Amino acid sequence: MNKQNERHNNLLRIIDVLRTRKVTTQAELKEICSLQASTVSYLINDLRTFNFIKDSGKAASSGRKAGKPGLAISLNNEAACFLGIYLIDNAVELFVYGLDGEELEESRICFEADKLIETLYKGIDEKLSAYPQIKKIAIAVKGIIHNDGHLESGVRHTESGAEEHWDIANFVEEIRQRYPEYEIIVENDANCAAIYYYTKNKDKYENVTTVTYVLNDQPFGIGLGLIIEGKLFRGSDGCAGEYYEKDSFLKESKFGVRDNLVPVVEKLLNHMKMTAYLLNPVKLIICGNAFSAVSNDDMRQLERVLSSLPCTAELKCEPHFSAPACGAALIGADSYVREIVGGIEKRWS
Repeated sequence: MNKQNERHNNLLRIIDVLRTRKVTTQAELKEICSLQASTVSYLINDLRTFNFIKDSGKAASSGRKAGKPGLAISLNNEAACFLGIYLIDNAVELFVYGLDGEELEESRICFEADKLIETLYKGIDEKLSAYPQIKKIAIAVKGIIHNDGHLESGVRHTESGAEEHWDIANFVEEIRQRYPEYEIIVENDANCAAIYYYTKNKDKYENVTTVTYVLNDQPFGIGLGLIIEGKLFRGSDGCAGEYYEKDSFLKESKFGVRDNLVPVVEKLLNHMKMTAYLLNPVKLIICGNAFSAVSNDDMRQLERVLSSLPCTAELKCEPHFSAPACGAALIGADSYVREIVGGIEKRWS
């Protein structure tokens, strides 16, 4: 590996560690990253030139050799933050995430069927005004984003029984024209969730394959995000992982998935098994707002059902399903970090 590539990888590694640990010292970075103290020092100085690093006071000396505690450092959210948006059927959920991966603010704006774009712009404008350090805008959508920027969704059934769907030919281009000074990233919600859960476990495993199922309720929807050897796999037209079922069982469950979690997951089990055998993932994750309030009895039954999978299965039961917005913000943050690291490399080339 040449020195430029080595510097690039070391900078990215240090940023990853700071995101994971939030606060650490250069001595700890030296041990975690297996680098010389002098190497860590000049890499941290490189990041300081872009205001990426801030001092966080004195660190405790536990776990270190006897002596003065090191100066604690962390990533500086005042230098950069990222807007992650989850665009669902009747609302825009907006999350501001710092450079260190911490959530700084969240809000939700409901909209009528024909007010999607208008509401999205309103939410973005409010956050850009409140957080001028936002560097990237990333949007997770409950639908398919084709490679040409076309947004499309399947038919959704509202609680009133009405059928709705999205079909916006120039969705991505319209947003980019509205905000030309920002990079606009738009991605499927299951793909964003897959990136979020993969990144959260990056310190445990890296460059591996994971599969993430997203099951949402009211309106009902199933998505699938694939991380193959550490990279998001979208397929030739951005549709990889889309779930299709020709019989009516899941469609008939569309108004009450939370009340039918066990039979719904049992219905998905064969698909999960085939996917697991085909891709051999280290982990298969099942998540979504359908699992926001799982009873103890349902949890025991779900664990029993999932135990038959040929890989580790992890059920994410979160009161508020924000993984797609988190994943979208991470995509934006990673893009920005790589730009900055590339700028540092140019200074030294």
